[in-house]
Order: sequence, then C-alpha cells, then structure tokens
Amino acid sequence: MSSENRSDNIPGNGDKKTMLSEKLGKLDLKAWGSRLLALFGAFIIWFYAMSAESPTSEKDFSNLAVSLRNTAIMTNEYGFSVLSGYDVSCDVTLYGKMSDLNRLNRDDIDLYVDLSVIDSAGSIELPVMASLPNGVTLASSFPERITVYVDKTTTKPIPVKVVETYKKASDIIIETPKLNYDSVTVSGPAAELDSIDHARLSVDLGEVTKSLEASGKIVLIDKDGFEVSNPYVKCNVSDVVASYDVNKYKDLPLIVQTKYGYLDSSNLSVDIDPHTIRVRGEPEAVDAVSFLVAAVIDEKLMTETTTNYSVSVKLPDGVEWVDGATDSIVNVNIAASLVDLHTRTLNYALNIGTVTVVPPGTGRGHTILTSKLNIKIRGDYVAVNMAEVEDLNIILDLSSYTASGTYNVPLTVAFKNESGEKFVVGDYSMEVLLL
Repeated sequence: MSSENRSDNIPGNGDKKTMLSEKLGKLDLKAWGSRLLALFGAFIIWFYAMSAESPTSEKDFSNLAVSLRNTAIMTNEYGFSVLSGYDVSCDVTLYGKMSDLNRLNRDDIDLYVDLSVIDSAGSIELPVMASLPNGVTLASSFPERITVYVDKTTTKPIPVKVVETYKKASDIIIETPKLNYDSVTVSGPAAELDSIDHARLSVDLGEVTKSLEASGKIVLIDKDGFEVSNPYVKCNVSDVVASYDVNKYKDLPLIVQTKYGYLDSSNLSVDIDPHTIRVRGEPEAVDAVSFLVAAVIDEKLMTETTTNYSVSVKLPDGVEWVDGATDSIVNVNIAASLVDLHTRTLNYALNIGTVTVVPPGTGRGHTILTSKLNIKIRGDYVAVNMAEVEDLNIILDLSSYTASGTYNVPLTVAFKNESGEKFVVGDYSMEVLLL
C-alpha cells in the first residue's frame, strides 16, 4: 500500500482538506471585492477630475448662421431696413473645458451682430458676437466682421400679374382674369424696392370647361425676373384671388319663322339686318343655341306683299352679344317680301244661315247688322283662283257678350281645308245687335 493511500486512510485528514479549501475561497472573494471597490473609486476620481479639473480645449463649428439683432430699434429710431447682410454664415472656434465642449451642439451656439449701433444709411462692418453656454467662449470666427447695408424704409405700389397653367378645348377662350387686388403695396429698403417689378400669382386651373376662381400666394419679382428674397421687404397682401370668365364664341344666324307655316323660302324672301350676330358665353350655354329667331311673321296679317319690321331680340340667359348692348338686346330690321303668290278677294254676301254663331251666354237674342264681307285670300295661283266662298268657314263668337247693345265682334275666317296653297289674309269683324 502506498504512502498516499495510507495518508488518505488516516482518520481526520479529509476534514482538514475541506476546511482549508473553504478558507481559501473566502480569501478569494475578499480579494475580488477589494479590487471592484478600488475600480469604482478610481472611476469616481476620474469623473470628478474630468468635471472639475477637465483640461481646456478648442472645438470648431462651420457654416453657422448669423442673425441680426435689434433691427426694431434701428427701424423705429431711424426708419432703416436691412438691404444686405441678413443671410451670412460663419465658421467659429470655441474655447472651454473639454467636457463642456463635448456636450455642445450647433443649436447651443447663437451667432449675431448688433444693429443697435447703426444711426445712418449705408454700409457698416459689425463684429460677429456669440451667445454661448456658461464656460464656453468664442475663440475666433471667420469672418470676424460682417458688412451690413441699410437704407431708408419706404413704400411702393406694384401691379399683380398672373401666370396660369391649364388645359382647354381649342374653341374655349379664357378671358383676362379679374383680381381682387390689381396692385399691392410693398415696403422696405428704398434701393431694394426700386428693383421690384411686380407681384406674381401662379395658379394651376386644371381642365377648364367653365368660369372659375383660383387663388394663391404672391411672390415679388424683380426687373430681371428673379424672386425677391429679402426678408425685410414686406407686402400688405399675401393671397390674391383671380376670377376667370370662360367663354365660347359663336356666330349665330338670325332667322324668321312664320306663325302658320304657310310660307317658306320658296315664296317668302327675307332680308335681316344684321344677318348674324357674334355671341359669347359659358360654353354650355352657347352650345345649347344654334340660331336665334328674330321674328315670327303672321302670314295672315301680312296684307301687303312687302312688309318691314323692327324688332328687338332677347338673347338667352348666359349668352351676350359681343359687339352690342350690354343688356343682351339686339335690334333687328327685317324686310319680308312675298314671292310668286297670288292674292284675290272673295265677295261674301252674308245671311243668318252662312255664319256659325256661338250665342251669348245669357241667352240674349242677336241680330247681325253686317251684310257683306270682302275677304282677301292668298296662295298658289291655281288654288286661289279655284277657291269659292263656300270653302270658307266663318265663326261669330258671342259667348263673352252679356249686355244688350251694338258690338263690332271679331270673326274667325279660314278655309275649311286651309293650307299653304291658299289661306285667308287680314282681320274681319261683324256688327251685331244684342237684344
């Protein structure tokens, strides 16, 4: 048996080893705890040193905007506005503790020039100044000074011009727009205002089919066609509304119609002055009309072979006469002449049996005092010459007469089969005694 085995078999040796291992483990934990505590203490010391005893350093920032301060003081006291120097940027170097610089970002840096020192028009160089967090200072800037040009504030009226984009049919006309502001007033530096030409309104009208309105913000345009970007130029109006009349133009013929249709171009010659009129209006309204009826001639009342008419034509709603009166009334002269029509007079001897009488509503008796009528007829030569008095239908209507007395009562006189071949011309009446 080996000595090792023998020692293992000695009573109490195993217990001693276990106790020794436990003691060593406790010593290791204490060592690690001491090490961690020392590391934490070192971090606290480093953090304090960096906060309270941080070394100083420099940090660069580029392309920082420079603002203008106290413009109101300059404007109120001297009436000046900034013409240039409002859109400058600088590169800067800042000085301070490294810890402060490391926490710094661009938004914490406020660069400016102070305009309160300006008391005369012209250009002046002003130093770039900085508003910075505590502990940080401006080491340098490039440029170190900024030239600011100021001038007297004045006002100027300028016209408003419209630029449109749109789509439309070729026969639709978009008229010059009516603006709620034909001109606007700008204020600012006198030299800058001298360069401004107009205010521009840009609108997109889309597909144009009828009158419409469009609005938008205006921009100021200089004489070279460029937009004015000076923030110290102000305008009294920001939005402008443009109203567009959209029209379609058409030449409408004037025509003459007849009441009964007995006359047409073969037997009626018509001279109309004007023969056509040029109209305009909303496209839908203009499309709805293809001609205008100047007059409706009652051929039965056209006792002469040539008759002149002076009439006024009212245009449809939504349509106006381009070259005429603003009330859309067109004065028209018409000369109507009969062509190849024959006129003849029928001598009609009356008696009680040849007239159709509608009796008075009161039941009164009556006596026809007229004994003869000379009835004029007109039409085709053959048809007129073949006509007989027996072909006529004469109606005497007394239904509206109630009191006794003598009356001249209108007659209805027409051929029993009246047509364009022959018809009765003129008005006729009978003298009647109501009992």
